[in-house]
Amino acid sequence: MAGKWTWKEDKCYMRLSVRLLLPKDADVEVDPKQTKLALISGLKSVFGTISVARHAFDVLIQEKIAKGVYSCVLRLDSRTLSTLWGAFTMCTMLDKYPCKFQVEQVSSSLMELASQRYLD
Repeated sequence: MAGKWTWKEDKCYMRLSVRLLLPKDADVEVDPKQTKLALISGLKSVFGTISVARHAFDVLIQEKIAKGVYSCVLRLDSRTLSTLWGAFTMCTMLDKYPCKFQVEQVSSSLMELASQRYLD
């Protein structure tokens, strides 16, 4: 007799906003690699080197909203969500500029990130 099985989603998705404090004359473009490097650096400084290996995440997309303001979508393991959330919000530097990382939304699927509830 075959047993029932359920799909256990072990990944979740996070919408993260990045706000850089730039001088008026600065024309800085930040790519997803720089964002991931800054987040890894923050994770390492808060929780140590081992945490970088145990708490994997990917920057799926990054778009520029305004000068110095970016929106990112990250994929991460749902078991490490609280650890990564804490480390990301403690990051204060990106490409030698002061910045603020803020978690806007967390969901179990990408479709939930694109919902009308968030867009309104």
